[in-house]
Amino acid sequence: MADFGNAGKRTVRESEAACIIDGAAGETIVCTLDVRGALPLFTFACTHDGALVSPSGPPVSRYQWTTYDEANSRLKGDTHVLTLRFSGGAVWYRFRMEVFDGNMALVKTVKDVEYETADPEDVAEEPIRLRTK
Repeated sequence: MADFGNAGKRTVRESEAACIIDGAAGETIVCTLDVRGALPLFTFACTHDGALVSPSGPPVSRYQWTTYDEANSRLKGDTHVLTLRFSGGAVWYRFRMEVFDGNMALVKTVKDVEYETADPEDVAEEPIRLRTK
């Protein structure tokens, strides 16, 4: 039985459902998405702002971005979802979401998950709720 879609395999090293960021201490989140295969198709979106990140330009094997929205996530939090598609020929993704302090020292890893499939119809989603102190 597949972990997602028709043939997808999901390997979890770390996967928290939610995370609180200490904005006053200068904490931030860095997301890294590694890709193998042809054309990566993904969207990183949140409930307040919609799509925040998606690939543009020529395909690369690593995408990296920061995410932090103190105004939208202070009281209730903000749900973020990474959606991965395999229809462009990408066959493997590894997503890491890490919290860093103000000096860019690693505080903790919130997500470290791999997704792979040979079925181009498969789609994987990875949600997380982020909130700031």
